[in-house]
Parts: sequence; C-alpha cells; structure tokens
Amino acid sequence: MSHTQRRTPRSSLRRPLAMATALACIGFVSGTALAAGPLHPLIGKAMQRDLGLTAQQVTALRSVEQAAAGEEALARSALGKNFAGTWIERQSDGSYRQVVAASGSVGPSLRRAGVELRKVRHSLAALERSKESLDRNASSRIPGISKPLAEGIQSWHVDPQSNTVVVALAPGATEAGIDFVAASGADIDTVRFKTAESREELLVQNVAGGNPYGYTAADGNFYARACSVGFSVTQGPHIGFATAAHCGAPNRYVNHGGEWIGHFSRLDNAFDSAWVAVFPGHNMMPYVNDYFAFGALIPIRGSAETPLGGAVCRSGYKTGYRCGHIRAKNVTVFIPGFGTTRGMTESDACAGKGDSGGAWFSGDQAQGVTSSGQMNGQDNNCGVPANQRVTRFAPINPLLQRYGLTLTVTQ
Repeated sequence: MSHTQRRTPRSSLRRPLAMATALACIGFVSGTALAAGPLHPLIGKAMQRDLGLTAQQVTALRSVEQAAAGEEALARSALGKNFAGTWIERQSDGSYRQVVAASGSVGPSLRRAGVELRKVRHSLAALERSKESLDRNASSRIPGISKPLAEGIQSWHVDPQSNTVVVALAPGATEAGIDFVAASGADIDTVRFKTAESREELLVQNVAGGNPYGYTAADGNFYARACSVGFSVTQGPHIGFATAAHCGAPNRYVNHGGEWIGHFSRLDNAFDSAWVAVFPGHNMMPYVNDYFAFGALIPIRGSAETPLGGAVCRSGYKTGYRCGHIRAKNVTVFIPGFGTTRGMTESDACAGKGDSGGAWFSGDQAQGVTSSGQMNGQDNNCGVPANQRVTRFAPINPLLQRYGLTLTVTQ
C-alpha cells in the first residue's frame, strides 16, 4: 500500500479566489512525513492571537517542535523500557522546552541542552498497558447483552505529563469510574480520575454559514450546512476529501455549494474517520481556508505529526480559524448516543458545532479532522478558558493508511 503524497503544480491552481474557496477548505491524507517548511505569516499571527505569544516566542516554539521527533528517538533508544514519554512544556517566562521522562536512572548521555530530564514512577509501556485494559473493557461490551458503559465515563488516555492514565468523568460519576477501572483489570496505581464539567458532543449541526457541506439525513431532511470539508486526497485515480465519520453514512451523498458532488466512500465510527469520493471535474485543492484573513489559503505540504505540547491550528466554517496546543494523544472517548471512539488527539483550540470534519494542521503539515468536544451547553467552546477547553480530532496519518489514501500537497 503506497501513501506517497500527490503534489499539485501551482500553475494548475491559479484560479479565481471564489472558485478556490469552494473545495479548498480543509483536508488531510498521506502518511509520509515531510520536513516542515517556513511558517506561513498568517499562521504566525493566529498563534500570537490564540496562544498569547510574541513573534519571537512563535519562532522559538517552532524550533523546539522541529527538534522534538529527533530528541524523542534518542530518548527511546537510550532509556529502553524505562522511557516514560516526552512532551513540549511552556515555562513561566513564556519560553518552551522539551521534557523527557524516565522511570529509571538517567545516564549522562541524555543530558542535552534545552531538554529537561524528569524522573517518574511508571514507564510509558506500563501506562499503555493500563489504557489497553480499559479499551478492551469498553470494546468487549455486546449491545443488548452486556451492561452499557455508564454515560458519566467520558474518556481515557495516557498522560505522560502526570505519569498516569487519566479517566475523565462527569460530576457524580466517580463510583461508575471506579467500577469501570476495577472491572478492566488495569493497574489502579496508574489511574487518575478527572472531573469534566461538560459532556462530550459531536461537533455537527443543522444550520450554519461559511464553507460547509451538507447531506440528506436518515430522517429525510436535507441539511445544507452540517460539517466542514477535510483535506484533499486521492485513492488511485479517484479524488475526494477526508472528514469525520459521524458526518456521514455508507454511500450518503454530499452537497457542497448547492451541488451534489460525491458520496461517503468509506467510514469507521470507531475512529471517527471517513473519506468522501468526489465526482470527476471538481477542483480539489491542497489548501486550508484561513478565516483569520478573509479569503486566504494556507498550503499543505505534508503530514508530519506535531509532538505533545506543540502548537496546532484548525479551520472550520462555524468558528473559523483557531489555534491551541496538543494536550493528549491516543485518547479513547465515550460519546453518548454515538459510542466509543479511539486514537483521538486532544487540544485546547476552540471549535463549534459545524466544524466537524474540518482540518487541523501545524504550519504546513496536516494533523487530523475535527471529531468532538465539550461544549458546556453552547454551540461552541470558544468562551471557555483555554485550561478548561476540550476539543478532539482524529489523526490524519492513520486515516490515510486505513483507506489507502494519498494526501494532495502543494509544491
């Protein structure tokens, strides 16, 4: 299976901007990581706006992010079974540094400039085993036979920063959480409970404006603006875009700009990922719509994954263009009325109902498609303080690999 990225010559993209904004919105695909290019100035401005950074701090953060993968590889190799994770952490003076955690002794070879070494109790492997036990407990339940997962149990993920597996619970659901962990056989010493003040919701709605796509739902009603387009992709000779599974149904037709342009070809609710096959003749562009500056387009050049603690931005028709930090990875989320989703990435960038399926990216690197979030009873969580805000997306590279897709990128 090949995931080579498909490049679109700039000359073929020189179309009127009105046409460009049609299907250029958002998208991901591919699995090949490319070196991050220069940061688009509009992305830098959005990061300053949403993350409270100066231009110099944005540059410094990008430098740490670009070195993070290499530092993690060195740490994994040197620490072996004692490796306990790595992440980017903001300091009290506003600067950023990479942290490497170890559950055992640390040799002098790992003491590197700009990298903090931190001793912790549990290895990453031990935390991942506990999370896998929780995943098995949730996935082994048979509808109509097994007792369903309590609605108060919202999500769980490995959190290297606290060296625990965090289980998020609704207020009053502590007993249900304890029962869930006990029944799973997970090591209770690795688990930490956290109370979430809002329930998890899918970010889809029936009424909106901007650059959405719509469909006719199972109830027979047509919703012209329901979700946001994802990154442009191809599967062999076929064109299309990546998006969220909860926006679709098998072979559901998709409407964009008043025209039926394609249908859901593949989707998987367990990972809230899907791709829409678009009919030939449409112009699928390798750009993301930047609502920060009206009508601007941000180029996508690859899908190199941003490290934990790194900056990430997202685009969707409901709340536009927003930025935040990566707070957790490989999160399992229980969404009442939809089920359990796995492998999610969590961020504090805000989003709203209607942003589902939209693009997440870091610089010019695709990261994923919007899935769910905690809305606190509102249409979006942009009014929630960043340290309490929860929004999640399905990572792009697993999506590309799952469906044999290639990300369309610019040169």
